[in-house]
Amino acid sequence: MTHRPRRPSSLRVAALAALCAITTATAIVNGGSEARARSAAAPAQSLQPTALARGVDVRVPHLEGTTIVDGDVRIPLRGRDAVLLGESGDGYVVMVRQAGVWSARYIAAGKQARVLAARTNVDRVMLSSDGGQVAVITRQNRRGTAIEVRDVATGEVVGGERFAGYPRVLDMLDGVAIVGGWENGAIRWDVAADTTEAITARPSYAADIAANRLAFFTKDPYQGGCSVVSRLTKPGVALWRSCREAVRAFSPNGRRVLTVHKLADGLGPNLVRARTITGELVGTYTAPFYFGTLAWEDNQHALLEVAGRKKTATVRCSATACERASDLRPTPAI
Repeated sequence: MTHRPRRPSSLRVAALAALCAITTATAIVNGGSEARARSAAAPAQSLQPTALARGVDVRVPHLEGTTIVDGDVRIPLRGRDAVLLGESGDGYVVMVRQAGVWSARYIAAGKQARVLAARTNVDRVMLSSDGGQVAVITRQNRRGTAIEVRDVATGEVVGGERFAGYPRVLDMLDGVAIVGGWENGAIRWDVAADTTEAITARPSYAADIAANRLAFFTKDPYQGGCSVVSRLTKPGVALWRSCREAVRAFSPNGRRVLTVHKLADGLGPNLVRARTITGELVGTYTAPFYFGTLAWEDNQHALLEVAGRKKTATVRCSATACERASDLRPTPAI
């Protein structure tokens, strides 16, 4: 099975939990000092799903309910819930829940589904950016974390490693994984060579290998820790630093980010910001209820899952305008 070149991040549809109120007053910290918001005059855009004009459909692979949609491709999934992890060759890797149990599967039109990881959880599986491998947390407890890497085409285990604490794979590309967590910072794991190398000891929570980006906290954010964005190859040089915001998604080229309040948790935030990688404000968006999945469709357009009290939709936003990129659907009951 051949693997397609890396495409912009696909839209992931995640399970919903409890609502978290978000602090909307945000301090911008750039290069370690308080910076003036050059775009502060731009007002926040209130995104009401029912009031937005309908634009073109989402242009990257995504889920509509439990059906994979990719242009003219439609692949229905068997299961109550699903999360699309991304493309792989001529198919897709998805998480599907049946009878209360999640599994990771390779799905392609006209082919039998292949189980890559059974009886696991959504947060324990990461698809590599090139779609060729999946990293699966097979054990995680006070003794540490065991991670296996499996080939999507065959399902075979091609590597494994044990790490202290409770880390997860932040990104993986070309047989290299970035493993991050609170106890051991960020680690570069060369799966084929079976070697590991420390990148930073700081608690790390997001990475993008292709874009050469890393995001970490200076210390526990609940104890005043600030978020720092750097290059993976130069973690000691901050591109942007904020003591109120944390990165949720890097654009494909790594030049923009979507951020939320650093302590956002639960069902989802109600305020999202788009910034350049150096912290300049591009746009501020508010949801009537909460934001779900946050992703980039390309380097200029963000995809925001916006939930209203009754209706939810995927919204496409540029620096100056937003439009609805999906049909309206009922907001799930809490």
